[in-house]
Amino acid sequence: MSLTFAPPEEWEDEERMGYLFAPFPPDHILSENDDKLCFWRKLILSSSKQLNKVSFTLSEMKARLARKGLTPACLAKVLNHLEATRVVQKFENWSSSPASSWSDWGKQLLLQGVSYAWQQVVGIAEDDQTKYIIVDQIKEVAKSVLCTHYDTVQYETTDNLLNEAEFEALCNTHAASLRYIEISLVQVGKLQISTRHNDKKIYKFARRNSTKKEKEISSTDEGILRLKEVTAKLLQQVSDLTEKSERAMDKCRELVAAKQKSSARRWLRQSKMFSKQVETKEAMLTNLQALLTKIQMAETDALVLEAYQAGIISLKDMTIDIEKVDQTMDELEEVLANSNEAGEALSEDVVGRINDDIDVSALEEELAALMLQDSEPTVQQPQQGNTEQETDVNALLPDVPIGNLSPQNLTNREPPTALIS
Repeated sequence: MSLTFAPPEEWEDEERMGYLFAPFPPDHILSENDDKLCFWRKLILSSSKQLNKVSFTLSEMKARLARKGLTPACLAKVLNHLEATRVVQKFENWSSSPASSWSDWGKQLLLQGVSYAWQQVVGIAEDDQTKYIIVDQIKEVAKSVLCTHYDTVQYETTDNLLNEAEFEALCNTHAASLRYIEISLVQVGKLQISTRHNDKKIYKFARRNSTKKEKEISSTDEGILRLKEVTAKLLQQVSDLTEKSERAMDKCRELVAAKQKSSARRWLRQSKMFSKQVETKEAMLTNLQALLTKIQMAETDALVLEAYQAGIISLKDMTIDIEKVDQTMDELEEVLANSNEAGEALSEDVVGRINDDIDVSALEEELAALMLQDSEPTVQQPQQGNTEQETDVNALLPDVPIGNLSPQNLTNREPPTALIS
């Protein structure tokens, strides 16, 4: 089995490796300067860093460090020492730790010193499937996630609130599992997590320079996050509807060119319907963005609450409208996707029900203008090298005057017949 990390130089030294892979003597008490301990501690940490791993089991580590079919016989005792000296920690102990700062993690582990001393005496064996967390590495990952998040924060009152998808995207660039990052940030008071009514999580980061543990997520926080989500959804819908309107207009022009007036009218109506929806959603966006701006500019929690409560009723109304529009749009697109002679009449009925405010006469005038524009002959410009066109043009020009160009001679000269209308 080939190694998945860069081994140390002595990895190929048979005598040295024979010593390092051998078990510790039964009565051997480990110290920080123990040669064998130092070798394996360094290799466990360096290989984990190379592989972007912040956790492992004893079984996984044995497989990783295997050499020529052999695994280190001293590994369980090494892990006991690493746990006692706060280098690694069992997952169940780490995840339940009530630490409130980065340094408190180390303090929590001091309690393990007594149990480790007893293990050294009686030689308690570890379960191969026990999950270990590499403390310093998960701390580094958590700090990196925190820095990445703060780099994107422009407004503390709104940008520190993330939904589940946003938090996952934030953590995707880091090696640790989502659960490990959640636990580590919660432990040091930099993150609060709550479950919403739809069983989705909501995340709230502490303010950038705050030294206090972040407050629990409130109903106002959840409402502000909903505001952000609806705003983002509307922005995407406006973009999608604008694109659909343009595509429908392109299709209308194609049908106009093909002299299919009835079908062209239907696609023109569809384009106008999409444009109406763009106007409606842009009006909603204007109100939502104004409300978000007030919240973002609020300097205290009391002002944030006041700004939020001032717009919450209109938000509920707009959310209902958005859902109705989406449902109707889905119905319309399903009908239009299967358009035929029978379906065309049905689609006209659906569009008519949705868009009673569309000016039919204006629609017909625009369609007539498109038909007229398509029927107008195209004026062709003469091209270089077209001698026939050049000859025709020259034939219309008057002859070059010959002789005396006095005013009297010019007056008596007959005009060229080719130019007489």
